[in-house]
Amino acid sequence: MGTMAEYKFLEKFLRTLGSTHRVHLTCTNKRDGLGAQAIRIMSVIAYCRARGLTYVHRPFDRVWGAPPDDPHYTARCEDFLGLGAGEIRLSDMALPPQTAAAACESPIVFDGKNVLIGIVSTVPFISREPTRFLGGIPTFRQRFGFEQRLRTPRETPAGAVRIAAHIRRGDVSLARHAGRYTENDVYVAAFRRIRDLIAPLGLIPQFEVYSQGSEAEFAEFAEFGAELRIDTPLFEDVDRMATADVLLVAKSALSYVAAIYSTGVKLFQPFWVEPLPGWIAYGPEVEFDAEAFLRVFEANAAERSIRALLRLPPDAPRQPAPTDMALIA
Repeated sequence: MGTMAEYKFLEKFLRTLGSTHRVHLTCTNKRDGLGAQAIRIMSVIAYCRARGLTYVHRPFDRVWGAPPDDPHYTARCEDFLGLGAGEIRLSDMALPPQTAAAACESPIVFDGKNVLIGIVSTVPFISREPTRFLGGIPTFRQRFGFEQRLRTPRETPAGAVRIAAHIRRGDVSLARHAGRYTENDVYVAAFRRIRDLIAPLGLIPQFEVYSQGSEAEFAEFAEFGAELRIDTPLFEDVDRMATADVLLVAKSALSYVAAIYSTGVKLFQPFWVEPLPGWIAYGPEVEFDAEAFLRVFEANAAERSIRALLRLPPDAPRQPAPTDMALIA
């Protein structure tokens, strides 16, 4: 059964039986990569908060792409994201979960009115009610330790702005999963545009490329003096992408998760999950909105305590940042 069908059964159950049952919801059948699993878990957590349900956490038990020489990788994924911190665990439940479709037909009830439903994800919730999904982001950031990560000293020159680009490669190429492939030229064009936009602000761009393959495949980025982080540790890459001032998201769940954590400018290419409010579209046939970029960039820079770099007077009035968090209310 597809994700949308599952989601519709869950919504049906809540409409018809939700008022007479205490619903517990868990994310099941997680088999793909870290980014995709994280999005699914985040969607379920945010959905539970929005619908007044009880979230039940099932820790990572299998992650696609796990290094064969690291037997503790799944446990490290769990610790790195911290999504289950403070939550009820699936192992604490009296019964295994049933599907939403089965619950609509004949709910299995324990302790009088409790029902445990398992669902692969509630990702449709992100596109249908994005501002309510945003309500979960402070929790995700807190469990990730985002503020502490953001304050971690980086090896950047004074006045530098970190621009990180995730370029999906590895299992993605023009011959395989071509729908997820984006030519290097798209990133080069975006880098040039960003460089031109921030130059009048007196800021120095520090470009970073995160990908897989060989450095020779990214020769175009020598123009920008870009730091090539090729086949570098995944956890470190997510950390660095999430804390960059500007993040160019690939058609990838991994950089999408980094963008959820990020308080910087997010440039987004459409793929299987929708962008969140405040993210700016870019791509092969999309020249991103310069006015929107500067508006978000300057507001976010002020929030990141680098107002002086933007040549704003100390007593200048603070403008609300038109970022994802401003759209929650």
